[in-house]
Amino acid sequence: GGPEVPPLADVGAFSPAGDSVFGVADLVGHVWQYTDEFRDEHTRTVILKGSSAYEPMLSAAFPALPQSGNWYFPKAPQVDRHNRMMLMDDSYERAATLGFRCAADHAAGPPGPLH
Repeated sequence: GGPEVPPLADVGAFSPAGDSVFGVADLVGHVWQYTDEFRDEHTRTVILKGSSAYEPMLSAAFPALPQSGNWYFPKAPQVDRHNRMMLMDDSYERAATLGFRCAADHAAGPPGPLH
C-alpha cells in the first residue's frame, strides 16, 4: 500500500496534557507549524514545530531501509521542540505538510506574556 493519512484528531483531544506552558491547546499535530525563518548570505532555513500527520512510506523495493515515520523529516510533536528545514529557492518550495498559525491577543483579555 501507499502512504496512509490518519483521521484528524478532535479539537482539544490532547488537552490539557499537550498544552503549552501558557495553556494554549492544539498547537501541534496535523501539519508542521512554520514559526520563524533564518537567513544568511549562504543559507535560508525555516523553523518548524509539531509534525505532519502524513507519513510517506518507502517503496517495497527498499526493504532493508526503516519504514516507520517520515523518511524525509523526523517528527517533533513536543511543543518545546523544533526542527529546521533548509530551503532551496523562493519560488521552488512547496509543501502540503506545512502550515502557519495566525494569533493575536484577545481584545478583552490581558496582553500576551511574550510582548
